[in-house]
Amino acid sequence: MHINLPSRREFIRNSSMAASLLLLLGTGGCESILDQIKNRPIRRRINPSSTDSLADLQVYKDAILQMKSLPSSDKRSWWAQARIHGNLADPPICANAGTYNFNLCQHGHWFFLPWHRAYLGHLEQICRKLTGVKQFGLPYWNWGLNRSVPSVFWGNNSNALFESCRGVGPGDTLPAGIYSTSTLDSIMNEPNFLVFGSGYPSSDPRIPKGQGQLESNHGSVHGFTGGFMGAGGSAFDPIFYTHHCMIDYMWYEWNVNKGFDNPSDPLWFDHKWTNHFVNGDGDPVETQVGLTVLWPVFSYQYEPSQIGSFNAKDVLVQKSKKDLEDLKKRLEKGAAIELKTKKTIPFSRGEILFAKRSLTRQTEISISEFISLVKDESKDKVLLNIGFADFPPSNDFFVRVFINMPEANADTPPDDIHYAGSFSFFGATGTKAHNDHNHKPLYLVDLSPTLVKMRKAGILSEKEKLTIQLVTIPVAPNKVIGEEMLTLEEISILVGETNVVQKK
Repeated sequence: MHINLPSRREFIRNSSMAASLLLLLGTGGCESILDQIKNRPIRRRINPSSTDSLADLQVYKDAILQMKSLPSSDKRSWWAQARIHGNLADPPICANAGTYNFNLCQHGHWFFLPWHRAYLGHLEQICRKLTGVKQFGLPYWNWGLNRSVPSVFWGNNSNALFESCRGVGPGDTLPAGIYSTSTLDSIMNEPNFLVFGSGYPSSDPRIPKGQGQLESNHGSVHGFTGGFMGAGGSAFDPIFYTHHCMIDYMWYEWNVNKGFDNPSDPLWFDHKWTNHFVNGDGDPVETQVGLTVLWPVFSYQYEPSQIGSFNAKDVLVQKSKKDLEDLKKRLEKGAAIELKTKKTIPFSRGEILFAKRSLTRQTEISISEFISLVKDESKDKVLLNIGFADFPPSNDFFVRVFINMPEANADTPPDDIHYAGSFSFFGATGTKAHNDHNHKPLYLVDLSPTLVKMRKAGILSEKEKLTIQLVTIPVAPNKVIGEEMLTLEEISILVGETNVVQKK
């Protein structure tokens, strides 16, 4: 059997990941390719008790120091790489930082996952080139297992992983509900890419837009960590890349081991970024979205660790030649991902959400009209669409969503059957700059799984109205929610028809 990899010229033209893949392309035999897959560099979970993890972290430190020693004009420098994600601007948000306008990063639509994968992959190539460690893999922070900023990121300025401009300390922990088992399971079990990742960047009013479940939740770590991480300049903090490696790891597991598909739409697959990234030598490269789906298969691997109740394992090394060929074909083909709005049920527009208070809003439609939509065999989804006029002045809180629970408050746990999801305000600086770069605070929360559970438990009365509760929660125990007022552009229910059809 022959595994048909992209041509040598195609990989060179499209990505600096060619540096690690050229060896694959030149080996010839399928057994050699399988060996390369088995021995590709490992991105390990940050674990201070692991010798291998500590060795990787030391290489990461060395790479950061070398990047910081380069002039800012060098596109491989720490400054230049961080500015890809966000630019420095005034006024300052802490003693040694500034607020940031987003630069090239992709948020709020379906390029969020592949763009950040490309960003990580190219920075990893720079680290390998500067340190000479060809098998280096970026570490990842599994905040589902370790809810504190890992101990190796603390100390003083002699530690390259330390950043004094953080809003938390070594003993602070993420609120359990942000990345609880139920929350992570809800994300990992979502089969539609547009809800799992983020929505389609279209002006078509029939197609829901906004941050999906994974992107909405990822912002909580940004807000929790604070400082650089809490604003557009998040990539100046070394913890940023380990956080986004966890996001990338979740996409990999969702895509490869859980068997869910990426979009086959050419507007997604064929999209390219030119001059966003550089290779290990600092040369600009062109990167195609569709090629990034193969990177974790051929150029790096993740050390398995648990995500919610999903016990991940490295299945690629156990696959036969035919299985690998089938996997490659599936990833390249993707699926026709559909999510179209059939009905919009408005809740409210132009009102104020006070950060210190919960908000309850009720539809004029009874539960009975939703029952048919949440049957197990239904392809329809009931999505909550929440849009704000702008980000709040700070991102010291996130918002939990409950269904038909007027008494819900900050102490209501996320494992309550009424809990439907959450979202956060990554990038909040009190400016409107983000709205000009696909950072509008627009969120999609899938209510369908919660409605199904409530129906099966017999706690949905068909005669009662559907109500939604928005409850603000501090992102960290030491955070104090201010008196912020957020203007809601809209709260509405979108009844969407969802479909995922694999291409033949």
